[in-house]
Amino acid sequence: MSISRLPKIAVAVAASFSMVATPVMAATPSDLADLIGVKGSSGETQMEARGYSLHHASHGDDKSYTYWWKASSKKCVRVTTEDGRYAAINSESAGDCGQKSGDAGAAVAIGAAALIGAIALSHKSHNHNDYNHYGNAQYEADYERGYNDGLYNYPYHNYSRSDYYSQGFEAGVRQRGY
Repeated sequence: MSISRLPKIAVAVAASFSMVATPVMAATPSDLADLIGVKGSSGETQMEARGYSLHHASHGDDKSYTYWWKASSKKCVRVTTEDGRYAAINSESAGDCGQKSGDAGAAVAIGAAALIGAIALSHKSHNHNDYNHYGNAQYEADYERGYNDGLYNYPYHNYSRSDYYSQGFEAGVRQRGY
């Protein structure tokens, strides 16, 4: 290989890695990116200092999920805490924080983009009766949230009035043994 080709290959490799990393980085809101890796208690203090208020929490798979609402920007985020530290912060739809969505299409698109990676990495198909996943990331997220709420005996909170949340909640209750 000639030396003149090395810079072109290096640029191509770097471009490939940047395209792969972009969706993951886009899922975390820029004003909260510095909180990834901090202790949960410190993260909660920072979330409140930045204008977010805790809406609700759920647990599952050795992780906890807290949903935070920022009224000034009408932004809902989900914080995933693992081993006592903030592992991920993702934008969610306003409905996930009990709010009405102004533009449901845009909210679903943003939420879907953020959730596709998380669902692909963490969702277990055995949570579904037929071992099949839904083709839509928002439906899958609703089902998973309902499943975890039902499994861990959390209150029924179907903020988006989704049939998929209801189905997941029922499956979680069945799995729990009731």
